[in-house]
Amino acid sequence: MGRITGITRLHVTQLTPGTHVLVPRLGYCHHGIYIGGGEFVHKVAGRNGFAAASFSCNASVIGAGGGVVRSGLEGFCPEDDPVMFELLYDTCFSPEDTVSLAISGLSNEPGYRLLEANCEHFATWCKTGEKVSYQVLQVRNFLSQMLAVSAGGIVGTQVSQAN
Repeated sequence: MGRITGITRLHVTQLTPGTHVLVPRLGYCHHGIYIGGGEFVHKVAGRNGFAAASFSCNASVIGAGGGVVRSGLEGFCPEDDPVMFELLYDTCFSPEDTVSLAISGLSNEPGYRLLEANCEHFATWCKTGEKVSYQVLQVRNFLSQMLAVSAGGIVGTQVSQAN
């Protein structure tokens, strides 16, 4: 449905309901939907969805369950003055529909799975109807390129040794 057309830095006071928010973390970005009233809906890793957002991509809990949670700013982004960005799309749901989808995820969204159902998949689905994680796609593309380079080196070495 929608392609990302831009990213805008914003302060927590500039958030409006239906905003797809991301906050940078060490090695990844955490995503969620701002639903108004100082609350966010976002997917976290960990049993029963109780893990802190800052640990949502911890490799030790990849298949541990987790889920969609509703929290205030401190549960979404525990920093005192967080750096936040809004993702902008060429086409997307209305803010009201985005909030409605996010809230519906509290009761019917499957658990956290890093490669197929992470915080970015969830937030992108709420905003566009598509479960996409550009972070996962970037890592997969990088690994594919590295495998292709490695395979090319191995094949090239074998061919030159044969001659």
